[in-house]
Amino acid sequence: MEHKNFTYSVKSRYNGTVYYICSHFRSASCPARLIVKSSGSIEEVGEHACVRESETVIEATEEMREVLEALATTDMSVAPSAVWKAAIRHLHRKHGDNTSLRYLPRHRAVSFVKNVRKKLTGGDVFRAIELEPTVFVSPDDERPFLQFHYVYAHAGVIKRMIGFAHPDLLRLLKYPKNPLFVDCTFKVCPKPFAQLAVVMSYDPAFDLYLPIFYVLLPDKYQYTYWHLLDNVIMQCDLQVEPRYVMCDFELGLVNAVRQQFAGVPIVGCLFHWKQALRRKLIDLRIPKETVSHVMASGAIDVLTVIPIDEIAEKGIPFVRSRVDESGHRVKWDTFWRYFKRTWMRTYDPALWNVNAISETMDIVNRTNNALERFNRDLNESFSSAHPNLLAFMAVIKQKSKDHVELIEDIRHHRQEAPPHGNLITVEIPAAYRAFCEQQEQE
Repeated sequence: MEHKNFTYSVKSRYNGTVYYICSHFRSASCPARLIVKSSGSIEEVGEHACVRESETVIEATEEMREVLEALATTDMSVAPSAVWKAAIRHLHRKHGDNTSLRYLPRHRAVSFVKNVRKKLTGGDVFRAIELEPTVFVSPDDERPFLQFHYVYAHAGVIKRMIGFAHPDLLRLLKYPKNPLFVDCTFKVCPKPFAQLAVVMSYDPAFDLYLPIFYVLLPDKYQYTYWHLLDNVIMQCDLQVEPRYVMCDFELGLVNAVRQQFAGVPIVGCLFHWKQALRRKLIDLRIPKETVSHVMASGAIDVLTVIPIDEIAEKGIPFVRSRVDESGHRVKWDTFWRYFKRTWMRTYDPALWNVNAISETMDIVNRTNNALERFNRDLNESFSSAHPNLLAFMAVIKQKSKDHVELIEDIRHHRQEAPPHGNLITVEIPAAYRAFCEQQEQE
């Protein structure tokens, strides 16, 4: 409550009467009190000790409004309460840290900031991200960070897709025959969007995996992924010609990649492939130690490097020969039926088997682990799931600027590239070759 330019807090209530203490009671031991009776009458008790008689109080309410308005429109991703605190710091820098100022309390300042922004955007957050300087990389760099804001109708429903990228990173997608990585996450996706797609590429000059595009998607349909890739290609001046595309095994995404990059090999993420198999084995109640054994290097992953035409007749028998199926033979039969149905018929084995592709090109990475790590780091950048759109934009903008600075630091030998997996060499294990020779002899 405010009374005669002083702020009071409720101490207690009794029979319709409210007793207030000065808001500076704890910090300045101010003894001033207010008693507000049910009739509406106000009784003042005690003198304010929070302002010394010799001390001049500067009236800064209107000045604070001007500062709040400027700060509120400069960066609309900043929370109103943070704008209020920034305004207080600004006023104290101007008038002196030890000067007593009278300014808007927090709740009134927050309401003022919200009203200023509402008048500017009409309450439309999608309009807010298109306004200057929010749309720019920074106030000093007036190139757009917002790369596309695509609104379209599908089946009578209005859809919206928004893509962000730092202009200095787009060149990586234009490198000829550079690998492309696509992964989706939903935890940090602002509402009302269904998921966030991150498009990553590899910088061979500095040995870096870097996220380029952040695209907010309305759903998980194939045509949505098609529009995602189409907009990315358009923003790169139709110069995206990847060596191969790595993604997970979502059929809608796989089909969209095939349509947009006809003839370009698709490499399914080995991590997601093994994760799906592990989940099925656990669902079948196969002992965990057996699951760990079959998931170890040199067991079931052998199926991803041998010729595709050997998987059913030689590969699967080889894996089964290395696993103790005693007591669980029926469960293993069920698993292998699932494997053949799902990974040999529903999905083209060429998505997860790299034998053919490894003969014609080098594979930089067989997993989306670099992108998975970045997604985990991105999740940790937010205090809660599903942040608001402006806060989300501020975080990914800063991360993109950090990646541009990292490139410059490596270029000038101020930093080294973070460690990651090296070039993949696909080799068929000697144990598999020996197994095949033994089969032929029998």
